[in-house]
Amino acid sequence: MTHLVIFIQNRSDATGRLLEKTIRQTFPDTRQQVCRTLSELASCLFEPTPFTEPKILVLFADTKERLRQLIDLLEKFDDIKILLILPDADRNSFSLGHKLRPRFVITKDQGFDDLCAVIHKMIQSTQAKGGNSGE
Repeated sequence: MTHLVIFIQNRSDATGRLLEKTIRQTFPDTRQQVCRTLSELASCLFEPTPFTEPKILVLFADTKERLRQLIDLLEKFDDIKILLILPDADRNSFSLGHKLRPRFVITKDQGFDDLCAVIHKMIQSTQAKGGNSGE
């Protein structure tokens, strides 16, 4: 089973709440964990999980400051599958966001249909490999 880790800051706006609701409704059969603080996210990333349970990390960077904080926390992680939601379409935001080496990037005003399609494809790919992320 795939483990979806979703970072949505406590003080997030309505878009963050919509993201959480959308993922919960679209992927009810996945293990999901919502992290509301950076320290909670860090703890989640360091907790051991079975090798057969790959993590997909969905990061909601609602502000540029939050994006910088996520980069400080995560840029050393090479093996985590990251899907990133940026605060805006500014060139600087995209440049900063790519430091995390995400597999998919959108801005928070683009809606979540494409994001859910990517998550679905990643889950199917994992299941086809017998649960082993292997990437």
